[in-house]
Amino acid sequence: MEMDNKPASMSMKDYIIRVQSVKMMIGEKVIETIVNHQFISMAQAMRVNNSIELSGFGKFYFNTKKATKRLDNLISKKSYLEKVLENKDLDENRKRRAASHLASSIEEIAYLKSKTNEFQPDLRGMEEQADSIEAFEGTD
Repeated sequence: MEMDNKPASMSMKDYIIRVQSVKMMIGEKVIETIVNHQFISMAQAMRVNNSIELSGFGKFYFNTKKATKRLDNLISKKSYLEKVLENKDLDENRKRRAASHLASSIEEIAYLKSKTNEFQPDLRGMEEQADSIEAFEGTD
């Protein structure tokens, strides 16, 4: 697919839909439904797994180091937004926006915590004991 002809005002998703619609002679609504389904499926797969592969495009990995940094930033943002919402002098529009940002931050914090906790090593220092190879055999 040639990306050089994409208008600057059009999103990549809309451009892909338009080009594929013309190329395959299928309505844009059908192509849009398929593209949306693929993006939803990829997002769900990424939530369950730590990588996804798009044939002919590439492989995407969940980066734990970046997620940890993002988590720290979101926790700071959450505390800031909570302080903003406590302000009595704030107008309704700003309160609504702050509440919306707070809700999305809390949701993302929960997601990142669930993903980053999977990678935490077991620090208890205990190993499972191997079964003994010796077995008592009866007399011959």
